[in-house]
Amino acid sequence: MGIFDWLFREKPRERAKAVEIDFEDFPEKLKEIKKQVFNPIFRNARRICEECSMKMAEIRDCANQLKHVKVEKETDPRLLARVESARDNLANRTVLECEYPPVLEEETVHGLNVCHSTIKQKLDNINKVGGKYGGAVSVLFNPELNKLSRKIKSLNDIFSKYSSLLTDNKELLATLINLEAYSKDLSCELEKYESAQKETKEIREKAEELKKKHEILTKEREKLKLSETYKNAVESMLLIEERRKEDERLKLNVRNNFSPIKKGLQKYMHDFELSLDKNEAVLLNLYLDEPLEGLKSDDKLIILKILEDLNRKTSMINLDVKTAEKLHKTLDELKETKFFEKSRSNYESISKEIRRLKKIIPPLQKEEELNQTIEKVFSEAIYVEKKLEASENFILDIKQKIKDVSG
Repeated sequence: MGIFDWLFREKPRERAKAVEIDFEDFPEKLKEIKKQVFNPIFRNARRICEECSMKMAEIRDCANQLKHVKVEKETDPRLLARVESARDNLANRTVLECEYPPVLEEETVHGLNVCHSTIKQKLDNINKVGGKYGGAVSVLFNPELNKLSRKIKSLNDIFSKYSSLLTDNKELLATLINLEAYSKDLSCELEKYESAQKETKEIREKAEELKKKHEILTKEREKLKLSETYKNAVESMLLIEERRKEDERLKLNVRNNFSPIKKGLQKYMHDFELSLDKNEAVLLNLYLDEPLEGLKSDDKLIILKILEDLNRKTSMINLDVKTAEKLHKTLDELKETKFFEKSRSNYESISKEIRRLKKIIPPLQKEEELNQTIEKVFSEAIYVEKKLEASENFILDIKQKIKDVSG
């Protein structure tokens, strides 16, 4: 299978057929489940919550009335003050707890539990207040306190219905929590799935574009192979390699011919360095390090002037007679054969030819550049394909869990 055949294949999804639930329909299925099974629970909870709110309003009014009740019979002032203080504390704190009745803000299990916890907390606080101040208040305000207590008891009875509603439907509510959690996970994975599909689509479009470009350039390449331009490019590549080999041979030749005078030049450099200008010193160091590199940088052939001076001053540097004579002979031969001039000329000729040949070979680079681009896009497509497959499998797992939970 070719690269593009693989890339644009339609991948079968066998696992999808094994799961009957269609995840696109699940949000609607969840609404239907809530409508048939859970909405009655929420309606009852809302009705009970409203009853609690109305009863708290009655308790609040009753507590406010308690604060304004007067004692008609004569009473010890100190006792009256203590009882009225207890009455006011009981009434004010009771009014405070009933000031903001509970509201079932959202029809979720979390909303049910929050509303239940709020009512319970308020009732606990009201009962604590009654236990703390009720005994003292009953001394002078027993009838009114009894009236308030009956209303609080009625609120406790209403709250008991709320608690029973949650207890009786505990398993159903737990199932709803699981379904809502799976629905949330499913939505998250669907977003990832859609993103992966979009990304894959974009990469496939890009690959299709490159495929067309590849076909065009392939035809162009075949045409080039039949042209003189292509033949010249191929020949140029071969000639460049030959010229590079010539450059290596030139390097070896210059090094070999330079070797007999290297020791004399080193002593000359040591003894007469101060007489050289900066440019001459730099060039001479290049020659001593690698002769051809020095020659490449010596476009004015300053080395000839240095060697002429060395030839004159041979007797002034510390060399034995035999070595000095050999140095004289070598320098004369190099001068007579114009070795450095010819070597420099050969280097310039090789370099010029390589630069010329390099201008001919760009057509051969088109196919390589295209292949690299296609390979890059292909790698991206494989990555996205794997990511898409992982996302699909995860979605299918969630679908199976939903199927198991919803029965």
